[in-house]
Amino acid sequence: MTRRPNRPRTTPLMVLFLLAVLTGAGFFPAGCGYSFLGEAQRHPSGIRRVTLPPIQNQTTYTTLTYSLTNNLIHHFNRSKTFRMVDPPDAQAVLDVQIVSLALEGASRISVGESASRRVVVTASAVLKRLDTGETVSEVRNATALWWYSSTGSQDNIEANLNDALEEVTLRLAETIHDRLVEAF
Repeated sequence: MTRRPNRPRTTPLMVLFLLAVLTGAGFFPAGCGYSFLGEAQRHPSGIRRVTLPPIQNQTTYTTLTYSLTNNLIHHFNRSKTFRMVDPPDAQAVLDVQIVSLALEGASRISVGESASRRVVVTASAVLKRLDTGETVSEVRNATALWWYSSTGSQDNIEANLNDALEEVTLRLAETIHDRLVEAF
């Protein structure tokens, strides 16, 4: 009598699982915004090259302008959604305006003395075609916030505030980027 080797049985559940995995693997590259061979996303607007003029800043914190500019350029170039270029090579302009900055007391050590504060920055952005002036996408009142320690020496508090402003502009640039491109 010859014995057959034990083979694993294929159950209907295993077949369904395999089909689900293969189907999901087929849709993953197509449906999530990723592409192969380094191709950048194409947008219905046809815009690929954007210029960023100086940011309008309605606050008294001038460092916000420099920091937000650098963080916006970083986010857009990293995502390859658009390429930031000089004005003569651009198809569109991204006008950004820092609308407000608020420093708010958050937690208190005693009456009148806070241990930490919150910085809140609000900005708006408009992406416009240069050839027609048409608004392609717009972000109104994007807000980012960050906490910082307000105890210690004045130099320490200022350093903490500057670190918080850098973090806020990083988050704000990410928010502006994401909300601008989600319209596509």
